[in-house]
Amino acid sequence: MDTKAQTGRDFCRRGYIGGILRFGFLSIFLFNTLLFAYVALPDNNIKSARALRWMARLKAAGGDFSGALKLAESACGLATIDSENNEEAGSCHIELAFLYKELGDYNLAMNHCTRGLEIMQAYYGTMHPHTAGAMRIMACIQLANGDYESAENHITSAVQIMENLFPNDQIMTAGYMVDMADILTVQGKFENACRLYQTALGLIEKYYGRENPYTLTVKCRFAAYYAAVKQYSKAEEILDEVLPMQQKIHGQDSYILLTGLKTKLICDTAMGNQQSVATVSEQIARITAARNTKTLYSSESGGQTNRSAG
Repeated sequence: MDTKAQTGRDFCRRGYIGGILRFGFLSIFLFNTLLFAYVALPDNNIKSARALRWMARLKAAGGDFSGALKLAESACGLATIDSENNEEAGSCHIELAFLYKELGDYNLAMNHCTRGLEIMQAYYGTMHPHTAGAMRIMACIQLANGDYESAENHITSAVQIMENLFPNDQIMTAGYMVDMADILTVQGKFENACRLYQTALGLIEKYYGRENPYTLTVKCRFAAYYAAVKQYSKAEEILDEVLPMQQKIHGQDSYILLTGLKTKLICDTAMGNQQSVATVSEQIARITAARNTKTLYSSESGGQTNRSAG
């Protein structure tokens, strides 16, 4: 092989790649410059807040709740410059409520959700999807915090709103049914929970498809129900189908796998499958460690958000 020719090709390849990288970095620089210039315009506070809120949602979807929190805080600050009671401010408070719930700070989550719900009710009225959505988030926070009765009351109200608004379109209430089923399951109301899971999963599977990421998430939650009622073989049957597909879509160590993996650990432990217990435990620990690294947030950050909620 001609060494000089090979060296020349390598040099050209490096130059080509370097050119692409320089162009990429320049594009990123220009995008960020334009973004911050746009955010800085006083007439665009609401639009800028909305853009930042959606950027926060994208980060949260990837498991970076700390990064999402910072963006959502900035969005909330922009949304409330001219008025604290506009629709975007309400959406920002709801977004912050969800993020704090994921971070385990249920007091701040409830503070933001309460404020967001108040704004949604004032802006849209009591019978509106955004109002129902805020109630749904509140129910999820209360479920995570162990306040099951309040959670059931709020999700029931949210379901009633959606059913009244969309009497002929059940898919609009399917996600709410799943949340209701989760709440009923932890209270031991298994018969009603099972009925809701089955109805919701049928609707979601038909609408989104069997291998859609949302469908797979709902199936994992149904598997958790079967584990709760000690029907471990049914839970394992669902998880054996769902977990490989989730890993293919999201990656081996995505936090999205945690619900299914924790349910599998319960089943394997109950069924005495020690080899699987060790493997699954290791995977859960690895995902949890990576997630904790991403979700650490400072007291300064929490204080800033608390002021915005007040």
